[in-house]
Amino acid sequence: MDGLGDRFVIFSHIPHATSGKLLYLSNGFEKIFGIPKSALLDRPWYTVIDWLEEDIPKGIESNQRLLAGEISSSFEMRFRHVDGDIRTLYVTEYAETDESGQLLIEGICEDITERKKTEELRNNYRNRLEKAIKSRTRQLEKLIQAVNQSPSMLVITDQQGHIEYVNNAFSHVSGYQAYQVIGKSIKTLSLDNSKEFEAMMNHLQINKSLWRGEIWSEKQSKEKYLVSLTASPLRDEHGEISHYLFNAEDITEKKADKATIHRLSNFDDLTGLYNRSSLQNRLAELILKADSHKHQFAVFLLDLDRFKSINDTMGHEAGDTLLYQLASRLKNNHLFKADCLARIGGDEFVVVKSDLKNISDISLMAEQLMEVLQPAYELDKPTIITPSIGIAIYPQDGNSVEELLINADTAMYHIKDQGRSNYGFYTSRLNDIVRENNLIVEELRKATNDGSLELYYQPKIDLKNNRHFAVEALIRWNHDELGIVSRDKVITIAEERGLIYPIGLWVIESAFQQLLDWRKQSDHIIRIAINLSAKQLDNLNLIADIERLVDHYKIDASLIEFEITESTAMQNPELCIRCLDCLSEMGFLLTVDDFGTGYSSLSYLKMLPIQALKLDKSFIENLLTDDVSSTISKATISLGHEMDLTVVAEGVETKAQLDFLTEHNCDVIQGYYFSRPLTADAVVDFFESRLS
Repeated sequence: MDGLGDRFVIFSHIPHATSGKLLYLSNGFEKIFGIPKSALLDRPWYTVIDWLEEDIPKGIESNQRLLAGEISSSFEMRFRHVDGDIRTLYVTEYAETDESGQLLIEGICEDITERKKTEELRNNYRNRLEKAIKSRTRQLEKLIQAVNQSPSMLVITDQQGHIEYVNNAFSHVSGYQAYQVIGKSIKTLSLDNSKEFEAMMNHLQINKSLWRGEIWSEKQSKEKYLVSLTASPLRDEHGEISHYLFNAEDITEKKADKATIHRLSNFDDLTGLYNRSSLQNRLAELILKADSHKHQFAVFLLDLDRFKSINDTMGHEAGDTLLYQLASRLKNNHLFKADCLARIGGDEFVVVKSDLKNISDISLMAEQLMEVLQPAYELDKPTIITPSIGIAIYPQDGNSVEELLINADTAMYHIKDQGRSNYGFYTSRLNDIVRENNLIVEELRKATNDGSLELYYQPKIDLKNNRHFAVEALIRWNHDELGIVSRDKVITIAEERGLIYPIGLWVIESAFQQLLDWRKQSDHIIRIAINLSAKQLDNLNLIADIERLVDHYKIDASLIEFEITESTAMQNPELCIRCLDCLSEMGFLLTVDDFGTGYSSLSYLKMLPIQALKLDKSFIENLLTDDVSSTISKATISLGHEMDLTVVAEGVETKAQLDFLTEHNCDVIQGYYFSRPLTADAVVDFFESRLS
């Protein structure tokens, strides 16, 4: 048995699993353990060697199995060598009996320390290799997934441009499946296969570097789409180009969105003209150019007269149609070529003309603008609308974009104040007017509360009944600094700045209160006429507010007469009729003021629930010197009577005018001939004197 080499044999007598003694040790024992075998014979097996404590149970379990009847058992045990190293033995035990019938254990042990180390190294290497392969596999799978799931279209071709691979995004966007394009030239996917595509392929093959650009392509459905394309060479392990990678993105919608954003940022969506921002940029450029070339340019700011009535009567769609037609006239006119056209507000447009020599050139262009915009617009019916144009000239009327636009706007509003439908130049005097108007607006906001507004009353004389007493309420404003501000100026500014409704409501309430005061002072019944403007009729709260005041003051509605001008009645006929019907149902009397200055038809006039016509004072002024005025006056009186209406003449200042109106049966007279506007206290005295 000593011929077993490095292996050794132990014979152990084992009455119990832990008490077997060593009977025989081969020569290999000393070589493996470095311990003389003579010193260990006849000693318990587990004390012979410095076994690792955690491995001793393995030997005990093996002995137990043999005691239980098993023939052999194998296990590994580690021990500490005399030199301190930990070594591993592979032990195989066999059960035998001696001549006396006692159980003997024959054990064959082999030092497998080096083999275990080798196996461990091999296992470690195999584990690392398996992990590396799995990691690479996962990376490759991720790469494949990333390529396939990439939102960008990816195409790989060989050196000649033949397609070898396309990802899912390519198929999704183009509609082509992989089998339909693999093997074909990538050139077949491009619509720009003439110049742009050839330039790309030449760049890749000659420069052998990245190329970026945009190319039009075509889907399977024949729909054209624009792609942003990055093409790059792929190199093999030797650094030689083997393939080309094309990374593409469909940018058709992005391009369209970008164009839309650019259009919305720089152009008016309705008309296609420049918007305010682009106008400001263009004017800034023209200022620089004018400074360098020492020339001037003009800014024409035009606003449509009474455009609101178009929206109110015909609807906003009709208003938009008119604005579009107007813009088309400006763009397509043959009288002049503007440097810039812009729409900067609802019905506000700007025309800029540079390199003008003198004022006459500017005036001519303004007249041409009026001429271009004069013809009727094709809406539901032919519609005429006129512009008011304000003109500011660079550099004398402003050195900045903002100053030029403000001054042109000032000039435009001055034209509106003068009667509209004209053009005018900015002057420094207009700034004084603007400042004065701004002060008036600021103070006017306070006036209804600070007591500076008051009502005067001009008597209306009934030529047929001396006991009918009536007055027209006229607003007066006596300001501490501004002095007495004219009624017309107060009304005009209040309408422009949105103050007419609260001021008008103050007039109505003050008149209602005055009725109560006169009732306490006198037995005479006095009727008050109150003017209503178009802006008041437009306010949806008007009827409810008047009902509230009637309920509060408990006045007799028949003692109040509301006057509306003929032009007011025509601005929004449907709304006007509804409002007047409501007022008539409440018991108020109604009069059309300034009759003969508007364009109302008799059929429309008959639809209004009115009781009186008021002949405009412009006809009375020229009554005796102008045949047309006298004819219109006589016709109006006759017409009024035919319609069973009372006819009132205002602005009567002479005995001759009174005699003419009396002769032609005018019903009521109002004017300086009888009385100027009076304070409330003076009204009662006036009518008392008339009776006496």
